[in-house]
Amino acid sequence: MPCILFLVTDMCGIAGFFSTKPRGAGLATQMMRALQNRGPDAQHYMGWGGDWQQLPTGPGAPGPVQPMHNALVHARLSIIDPRPIADQPMANDDGSIWICYNGEVYDWAHHADELRAAGAVFKTRSDTEFILRAYEHWGIDMLPRLRGMFAIVIVDLRINKVWLVRDRMGLKPILYAQVGDDFAFGSTVRSVLPFLPDNERMWDASAIDAYLAHRYIPAPRTIFKQIRRLPNAHWLCFDLQTRQTQVQEYWQPPSEASRAPVPDERWLQTLDSAVHMRTVADRPLGVFLSSGIDSSTVASRLVATGHAGLQSFTARFALASMDESPLAATIAKQLGLPNLAVDIPLDIERDLDRIIADLDEPFADPSALPSWYLARETTKHVKVVLGGDGGDEMFAGYKRLRKHTRTAWRRYFLGGNNTLPRLGDIAGDRTSRLLDEARLDW
Repeated sequence: MPCILFLVTDMCGIAGFFSTKPRGAGLATQMMRALQNRGPDAQHYMGWGGDWQQLPTGPGAPGPVQPMHNALVHARLSIIDPRPIADQPMANDDGSIWICYNGEVYDWAHHADELRAAGAVFKTRSDTEFILRAYEHWGIDMLPRLRGMFAIVIVDLRINKVWLVRDRMGLKPILYAQVGDDFAFGSTVRSVLPFLPDNERMWDASAIDAYLAHRYIPAPRTIFKQIRRLPNAHWLCFDLQTRQTQVQEYWQPPSEASRAPVPDERWLQTLDSAVHMRTVADRPLGVFLSSGIDSSTVASRLVATGHAGLQSFTARFALASMDESPLAATIAKQLGLPNLAVDIPLDIERDLDRIIADLDEPFADPSALPSWYLARETTKHVKVVLGGDGGDEMFAGYKRLRKHTRTAWRRYFLGGNNTLPRLGDIAGDRTSRLLDEARLDW
């Protein structure tokens, strides 16, 4: 029962811009405001002039804040090393490299030891500084050493390049826009929008079409034509001199043929290792628990590896046919985990505007609604939640798998030729449409 594991948090938020003309300080402030709910613990931005002289920013700046050509914006949810010294944007010792980062990188201590042996001096315990020092030492070739979920922006003034990097699975979002020679990025569409002039804010018809087909908008599109989403396992390089961008894939999953069978005991060790490395945090941890295979597996391995006593959280529905909370409570009791059932309201009208804003773009998976209420209540108790995801994907949607396999014969219908004229387009009757559907492979 393979699972994909991830940390669910409010997440940090990042944004910034690189402009050939001075921009008012209000642009950075608007970007920050759009990210505020993602980073409740600290908000900072750093600004530079056209020749990259650092400008005084923030409430303590003497006199009015000057217009700026370049800026990095960060809203922080602190998980590891919550001290202000670990806040972002963060720079190396001589200020030639800056990082703005959202996410978590796991299992990096041995790489940090390698960097220390090469002379690196760490001032914090944060994974942010590890990424910064790793880039300083290895350059963009550090990426194979990063295991986790992340959206990273690095400004390297030594070579006049900006790097945007998205993690292998695409768990953390990063979006960008280029208008002429000016470039901006952000964690959300709303954080990039202040950068776009009104006449550049146009809907993307292809993105709307994709949304209606898939219930979300796949990368590289967003709902706005001018804003793009960096695909997972890709980096983007923006050259500060030529103002040109380059996008490149840096990782692909291994092919089926190249994977050797994994013994059961090794698989369990790998799962336990994956669970354990995601429990490293300086803030209280919890676990989302439904009665599904994925979250139950994660919870049981947490307990088996010595993490008993963590708070577990479950969505509770008024409709008995949808409610998994009694079974989740039984699982939690069996595992010795305290369990809090969070009631999901039937009437969501008063919260709908906020939910839509938090989703940032059109997104039609109905599970987002109870997840939003569950997360809102959970944040009152813990700041980091371990969850399970992947069961639906590995089993083709549980119940749907049986339906799919029962109709596997359809791939042979009409020789599997889906290029023939559609009968439904010709005849238009229900029988013809059913025949059209029957000849499509699942």
